[in-house]
Amino acid sequence: MQQDDFRSIVMALPVYDTHTHMDVSPKLNAQTFWDIAHYFWYCRELEAAGYPGESGNLTEDARAKAFLEAFHRNRNTYWNHAVGRACRDLFDVTIEDAESIRRIQDRIAETRGSVDWTRDVLRRAGLQRICVGSVTDNELYRLEDTFRVVPSMNVLGSLDPTALASARDQRKLVEQRTREMREEVKGYADRGLHVVRAEMPFVPEKPWLKPELKPSGNTMAAIKTHLGHVLLEALEKYRCHVQIFFGMDRHIEGYTHRNKKVVESYARNDPRYVCLLHPIFDFYSGCTFELISAAENSALDIVQAARIYPNVYPGGLWWFNFRASTYQANMQYRIEALSGLRSTLVASDAQCAEWCCIKVTLVKEWLAEFLWDQVACGREDVDSALFTARSWLYDTAAALYEER
Repeated sequence: MQQDDFRSIVMALPVYDTHTHMDVSPKLNAQTFWDIAHYFWYCRELEAAGYPGESGNLTEDARAKAFLEAFHRNRNTYWNHAVGRACRDLFDVTIEDAESIRRIQDRIAETRGSVDWTRDVLRRAGLQRICVGSVTDNELYRLEDTFRVVPSMNVLGSLDPTALASARDQRKLVEQRTREMREEVKGYADRGLHVVRAEMPFVPEKPWLKPELKPSGNTMAAIKTHLGHVLLEALEKYRCHVQIFFGMDRHIEGYTHRNKKVVESYARNDPRYVCLLHPIFDFYSGCTFELISAAENSALDIVQAARIYPNVYPGGLWWFNFRASTYQANMQYRIEALSGLRSTLVASDAQCAEWCCIKVTLVKEWLAEFLWDQVACGREDVDSALFTARSWLYDTAAALYEER
């Protein structure tokens, strides 16, 4: 088999996207060219190449001119290549000048609001399943054979941290929240939803000890730890699968970006984090845990945890980790130590079909290149490489996310 043939097979494989935000956008697909050009991380790349941060205040012609200048200066990045290719593949237009942007605008005007177009865009990337937080009124319900609901759970829920910290009867509030969480998890399980998204509210201070399921103090850390164990115990009762997101911190103070308040985020490479979660994996062995990280230096720790605990699965890469170099490192660690059936690979985090397609296409290209290199140097044969590709892109997630 030649490399081009191998690549074609990988690019045609089905994909299970374990984390999108298709439910939070007003529409499922792009409404203008700028919904594609102004995707958060790609727009940041353009701004680093001179694109104005307040581009929305420019006239259409001035904005197109500024975009084209930054697009040209930014031509070495992977996402720049992907956006250009997506416009060629999806709209049959090459980004060259202001007239090409107008032609893309015209093509989008023909397709916006069309669920058939959304389906076609997802199909081009092989996306057979996308996970969303809820079903909203943006016509997502018309993709009922495609989406899978994965609700987010926050241990505090509607409790205000400031009010809780100063409440006279904290125990009453904590007991109320305990009942709410248990009922919430039961409600999901009764509806057949056995997968949740969670940002871990705590890491054990003494990893070898499992605290009693009652508040051990009145600090917010103690309350969150207690409620975190309540949540995990409830999830284990129904043998749930838990997406854990980590590797990113947010500044409390916001700043204004394009007239919007923004909370600045940054990658956090905490070498202790995954290791301190080991007792959670042990104590709640009835759950499976999928670790989705934004921190580059956690890749090996995640794989080591998955080797130790059969209920731990390395997941897709998030925010700062979404680039070829980090995907290649993660894939190398995983293929050396774990069965293909022990990892998922795609968590696009995208808010519209076009960016789902762009990001999934990138992951597939990186995967095809990585696996072919493994075949070329004799570490894998073609059959085992394709087994790994199918497992990472679809089969593992399908086993974790479908009826359990």
